[in-house]
Amino acid sequence: MELTDGESLEWVWSLVQHIIPFIRVSTFFSRIQILSHLFLHQNENKQLALGAMFQRLMKTALERIKENKALLQGDEYQRDLGTNQEMQGAF
Repeated sequence: MELTDGESLEWVWSLVQHIIPFIRVSTFFSRIQILSHLFLHQNENKQLALGAMFQRLMKTALERIKENKALLQGDEYQRDLGTNQEMQGAF
C-alpha cells in the first residue's frame, strides 16, 4: 500500500515531533545525523515487522484453504449422495 504525498508528510511529522525541542538547539549537521538515525531505526523496525506480518498472513491463508477444502468436500459428498439417491429411485 502506497502513501500519498500528504500521508507521507503526516507520517514523518508524527515520527519527529517528539524530538523537535531537542534538535532545535542543535547544529545543522547534528540535526541531519539525528534524523538519519531516527529514520534508519524506523526502517529496521518496519523490516522486522514484515516477517511477522507475512507469517500471520500465511497462517490465515492456510486456515482459509483448509476451511474451503472442507466445505468443498462436504458439497461434493452431498452431490454424490444426491446423485446416488436419484439413481436408486430410478430403479
